[in-house]
Amino acid sequence: MSGSPNPTIGPAVSADPEPNSVLRIAQQTSLDPNLLYEAVIELSNEGLLTAGCVNHAARILLTQLGLPAYFFRHISKDALKRVLRAIGTNMQRENGEFVLRGAVSEVQFDVDGGVQVRIATAQTRDRMEVVLNPVMAGHRVEYYFGPDHQYYTYIIRPDPCPKTAELEPGVSAFAFAGPTASEQMPPVTRKRYENFLRRALDSVVPLIEVTESERTRETRIMFREDFNRSTVPVIRRMMGDLGITLGRAYWETFRNPVGRMESICSLYLQGKPAAARLRQALDQLQSLLAIQPNELDQLYVGGVLTLDEYFFSLNAFAFIHSFIHKDLPADRDIMEGLGRPDLRDAMAKRVFDSNRAEYTRKVILNTMLGQPDLLKQLHELFSRRFNPRRRAAASGRTVTRALEAFNRRAAIAFLDDKTACDIFTFMGRLVTDTLKTSRRPSSTRSRFSARFTACSSSSASTPSAPTCAPRTSPAAACGSCASRQATTTPSWTTCPCSTTRSVRWRSGSNTRTSPRAAPRPLSSRTPNTPVTASAPRSISPRA
Repeated sequence: MSGSPNPTIGPAVSADPEPNSVLRIAQQTSLDPNLLYEAVIELSNEGLLTAGCVNHAARILLTQLGLPAYFFRHISKDALKRVLRAIGTNMQRENGEFVLRGAVSEVQFDVDGGVQVRIATAQTRDRMEVVLNPVMAGHRVEYYFGPDHQYYTYIIRPDPCPKTAELEPGVSAFAFAGPTASEQMPPVTRKRYENFLRRALDSVVPLIEVTESERTRETRIMFREDFNRSTVPVIRRMMGDLGITLGRAYWETFRNPVGRMESICSLYLQGKPAAARLRQALDQLQSLLAIQPNELDQLYVGGVLTLDEYFFSLNAFAFIHSFIHKDLPADRDIMEGLGRPDLRDAMAKRVFDSNRAEYTRKVILNTMLGQPDLLKQLHELFSRRFNPRRRAAASGRTVTRALEAFNRRAAIAFLDDKTACDIFTFMGRLVTDTLKTSRRPSSTRSRFSARFTACSSSSASTPSAPTCAPRTSPAAACGSCASRQATTTPSWTTCPCSTTRSVRWRSGSNTRTSPRAAPRPLSSRTPNTPVTASAPRSISPRA
């Protein structure tokens, strides 16, 4: 919000207003009292709101929303009038004070330079975030939480990132450095983001840094992300389950060296969380950065799934979308009858493309969203086999009987939908066809990984593995396949040794060079290895 000269009005506002007055609060929050006084007078002269009503709206704006000082330092008179008018028409008296009405739609208004502001209460927060989700991707976003009255404020800035051709040495890749940026960022904050970006680009794994903001008594967490949807609801729920309050957050967009738009995120946690809880929060955040969130996050945010079940479901979605196929005897016979590897590859690609026409992302997502109980049941089966925190792993016979019951339940649930039934039946292969999983520490590329069974037939109750295996890197393939050429895209080919097949997809935004390159990881469960954060550095707060 570009600032404008604040005219002095008469009579001039006293330099020492009363301690509890709105003008004194304005001074403490860096809002020019003269600017506020003029806005109150002009709004009251319009006849829609009284001066007293505008004063109460100003008190809500200054004390209850959790907005930083720089928001008021750069606001213009017209923008201040719009926000006061929006708040003044959406408030009520409750327990002796004026607050925003909880049952009304979110307060929305525009300020200078196309900046959009949305304020919601606890009752309207979820609806507001669903509406804003497609808008926030690729934009500079600020998030603020007012804990006293449960207010949630989003500020979305339209500043564009520089084009790839403009990324010359010495030119900032951030949108806030552009000539049309809607806010002049403080030099210390700009330097912090520029320095972190250089370290993040050089890091092999997603970099997470933790520092203490002494001035505001907050804990700052910075990381790089390239998600196509907002992760605020998921992160807020993760922190809330650990007893940590997310006070504010910022997403600063930039253009990476290959031309994609990404963001550097800064989370500000209120106070100084306990060391054990902070380590657990960083571990969960590292796991979130290793996968691609989608619409399944509503099941976790709504409390339907636990965090482990949520991570398992996301990896199950990736597994289904990448590998599901119809195990038709005719396709198997044709594959076995082809002697040339290029013909087998062409046949496998044709089968793969045919499956994609039926098992689309939307179909898979809607199927999984409609049956969270089946996801919970399948996660429990997977956990009984591979969770190292359990005293003893379940036997093969026990898992087989449990999976048979799972398949019967899926067949009943999808009696009239064969496609949906096939999705959950194939998803059961995560339990039967997984030989082992790896608990990847934060210092490796793959946060999630799994090794799957051979390309062989199995019993009728357990779906057989496909006749073609994913082409993987030599490090991930078995010994007989070590000479196979590496690739970063999920192509299909025949496994010559027919012993094992494994998948280890590199995770982390800094390993992908295009939106379709290097798929997200397949696997399994949430590692429990704490993330090693960088040593705290003395950095001034954003405000």
